[in-house]
Amino acid sequence: MKTNLSDLATGCYEKRLFAFMRATGIGTITLEYSGGGDSGCIDSRTVCNAEGKCIASPEWIHKEEHLEKPIWDKHGSFADGGGFFVSGAVEWNAINGTVEMSGTEYNDVYPEVDSEDEEAQELAYDSEHEQEASEWCDELYDSEDRFREGKVSSIISEEQGFDVHFLLLYAKCVQPLPKEMHLRVVAEAICNPKSVELIEYMKLLPQSK
Repeated sequence: MKTNLSDLATGCYEKRLFAFMRATGIGTITLEYSGGGDSGCIDSRTVCNAEGKCIASPEWIHKEEHLEKPIWDKHGSFADGGGFFVSGAVEWNAINGTVEMSGTEYNDVYPEVDSEDEEAQELAYDSEHEQEASEWCDELYDSEDRFREGKVSSIISEEQGFDVHFLLLYAKCVQPLPKEMHLRVVAEAICNPKSVELIEYMKLLPQSK
C-alpha cells in the first residue's frame, strides 16, 4: 500500500505514529512495565506486524519517549508510601488506530490495630499479610472517537500543522523523500537551524564538492 507522506507530518502524534507504523510494516507496539516503592521501569518492548507475528524491534522504538508517556502520566514515580506494586502494558495499535493501557495493581493489606499502639503496629507490619489485586483497562485513544467520556488522557496531543519527526525517520529507515517533501523539510531546517533531527537529516544528504 502506497504511503501518503503528508500523513506522517500532519495531525496529532497518534495519527502520525500510526501512519509511520503502517508505512514500515508494524501493526502493534506493546510496552510492558512494572513498578512500586518509588521506582518503575519498562520491562519489554514487543513489536508485531499486521498479521500479529513478532518481528525485530527497530532502533527508533527504543528512543521514542512518547511511547512511554501513558505510563508516567498514570503512575508518576510509582510512589505511594509503600505496599504498592503494579504491572501493566500499553499497546499502540496501528491496525485499529487505538491506544490501550491495562494492568494489575497490588496493595498490601495489614491487620487492623489500635492506631495509638506503636508496638502492635510494628507487629502487624512484620506479620504475614494479604495482598489485594485489582485489574483495570483504559482505552486512551481511538482514531474513530478520540474523546470518549472518562477516557481522555494527556496522551492525546494537539493537532500539528507540520511536524517533520516521522518524515525524517522515514527518510532514514525506508527511503529518501520525494523532491516536494524534501524541499519542505529543508525549509524547516532553514527556519530551525538548531534542531538536532533536522541537522541529522541534512547530514544524510549527498555533499556537493
